[in-house]
Amino acid sequence: MPLLILAAIIGGIGIEIAGFISVGERLGLWPTLAITLITATIGMSLLRHQGLAALRRVQEAIEAQRTPLPDVLDGFVLLIGGALLLIPGFFSDGIGFILFLPPARKALLIAVVGRMRTASNRAKTSGGTIIDGAFVDLSDTTPPADRRSLPTDGA
Repeated sequence: MPLLILAAIIGGIGIEIAGFISVGERLGLWPTLAITLITATIGMSLLRHQGLAALRRVQEAIEAQRTPLPDVLDGFVLLIGGALLLIPGFFSDGIGFILFLPPARKALLIAVVGRMRTASNRAKTSGGTIIDGAFVDLSDTTPPADRRSLPTDGA
């Protein structure tokens, strides 16, 4: 798994560099930098607006005594989308903008929650080892005579 994450990071950096080179050749340096700054500004604005709305929904859920988990996860995905928009690059900007679309966030959250449920069910039915045993309280409240009569070899 760590190698997969490392490969994804290196691949993402390579895609971003290739995107900068390609756009820079077509538009030039200054327009490319301007686009990068504009997307970062838009990302901060979207994150502030939609992030505050998600926070408000979490507070409303808590006040209504409902579980705020869907709204918390939605806010987390918005945070990731905003971070991707702040990272310079066209590929990360594209993914960041997609994460700000409510249908995309909903589909992603459904997939993640479904995967978590599958993993949870798999863990419950995996047939783990059950150890049956008994214990004896040897705290200071037990009289000394009783302590001497207890087995000490674990049997």
